[in-house]
Amino acid sequence: MYGSRFVSVCRRLTPLSQPALARQTLELRGSGATSQDNAGQGFLPAFRDTATGQVYPSRFADGRPACVHILEGLPADLAITRDEQGRIFAVKSSVEPGFVLAGRFYTREEASRYVNAVPMRARG
Repeated sequence: MYGSRFVSVCRRLTPLSQPALARQTLELRGSGATSQDNAGQGFLPAFRDTATGQVYPSRFADGRPACVHILEGLPADLAITRDEQGRIFAVKSSVEPGFVLAGRFYTREEASRYVNAVPMRARG
């Protein structure tokens, strides 16, 4: 249903930035691929470094869990650009946003498929 939408929004060879995350969220709203769409099913925003397979929960700089995708809590070695205040502005292109559910990482597209496959009555 959203296949081509995900290819154009999520597949990239450029670094992932906070503005790019905001654009993805706007473009994918209503698809099941945003924190707002899938939090009710237990999905938590996270990032995966596709070069290493390491998954990182989305966190604020102080370590608190974030309810949306925020770069500032990622490890310093993933950062490639910082803003004037020293916050992470962009990370390596190998980092992709997604979600964790029951210990498993889901890409935005996988989360969308999961959310849209669950009958409404089972969603809570």
